[in-house]
Amino acid sequence: MHARPLRRSRFALGLAALILPGLVGCGSARPGSTATPRDTLTPSVTPTASDTPTPTLTPTPTFPVDALVRIDALNVRAGPDTQHPVLEVAARRTPVAIEGRDDSGAWFAVRLPSQIQGWLSADYVELRRDYAGIPTQPTPSPPPSPTATAIPMDPSLPLIALPPVVAQGDPLLVRLRAEDAVQVVAAFDDRQAGFVEVAPGSFAGILSAALDTNPGEQPVYLTVIDDAGNSRTEQIGIRIQNGGYPTEAIELDEELLGLLDPALGDAELARLTEIWSVVTPEKLWQGVWLPPVAGGLSSGFGTLRDYNGGRLSSRHTGLDLRGPTGTAVLAPARGRVALAEALPVRGNCVWLDHGWGVYSGYFHLSEIAVVPGELVEPGARIGAVGATGRVTAPHLHWELRVLGEAANPVQWLMRDVGQVP
Repeated sequence: MHARPLRRSRFALGLAALILPGLVGCGSARPGSTATPRDTLTPSVTPTASDTPTPTLTPTPTFPVDALVRIDALNVRAGPDTQHPVLEVAARRTPVAIEGRDDSGAWFAVRLPSQIQGWLSADYVELRRDYAGIPTQPTPSPPPSPTATAIPMDPSLPLIALPPVVAQGDPLLVRLRAEDAVQVVAAFDDRQAGFVEVAPGSFAGILSAALDTNPGEQPVYLTVIDDAGNSRTEQIGIRIQNGGYPTEAIELDEELLGLLDPALGDAELARLTEIWSVVTPEKLWQGVWLPPVAGGLSSGFGTLRDYNGGRLSSRHTGLDLRGPTGTAVLAPARGRVALAEALPVRGNCVWLDHGWGVYSGYFHLSEIAVVPGELVEPGARIGAVGATGRVTAPHLHWELRVLGEAANPVQWLMRDVGQVP
């Protein structure tokens, strides 16, 4: 998930010492002789206080404490979005001068005592001035979104992976052509799944690299079984890159601290694992997915989260999208409702089954607008943004699972993950 704090310059004033030359003593002349002339020494004058100029110090202006940082380490970013780079990390109780806010009010444009200027998430500062008097400020454009690039490959090859290079948490599609096969089972990163026959003698499936997969070359093994029950193994290598996911600090209010109990999270995960274990052989969606809400990103995928100074550490397995309570949440792709209920940590949530072991989840809803078993089309309203469960403010947590493994939702917005060549 941080950039290191910038070093600050310091200056000091020094006063030069005044050194007085020593005096040379005179010998007495003999009577009747002519005294040998000696150099006459000019007495040194001891300077008075008025002779030495006194430096004039410029008074330090009073720093306006408009807010205080509420958590141990808060990222100061170049813009009002977690996609912007980190400029500084502000410690708890750091005073903040607020110079503006973004349109949504979710981020403040600030200046720190170090004179670093940037943006802070409004959720993690204690405001000390009137909110109504904070002007809306033009916000810098976010960094450009990554653009899907063509993957060099030969579709005529019997075994291919798209893309052949992925980051931790990214999905990939594997396709095998085997005329004698009646069944193909893939094993990747300690997970196993049966592939679907998408055309005569052609089998495909979607896999996902885990967030903790070791970077480097990783094999995908495919067991090919013919109609006589004979089997053989095919193999293709996938290169895994480090996702570079940062760390972020989350501070929950006192009344929500009970939701940090690991037993609650484990029970919910067990409940959802039962759902994800069902692999629907039909691929229900087509093409690139739609974003479920129009709000901007407030927290990215894969970050390592620290709650309340070490009370709990966990991975952020989805995207947090901004939106006020009541904002419509729309299905990004065709799918069938697999779960629609309230859970302690995730709040009111909906899970859609899209087939091929792909599921999408929507947490913290203020309203659930679908029922289990319902088939929804892209753009259908499935609920509304809320603040139920373990949250600090209203938002939508959007999550993707592939065979139970968390996958980066951004990839589904960029390309057709399920397109079989």
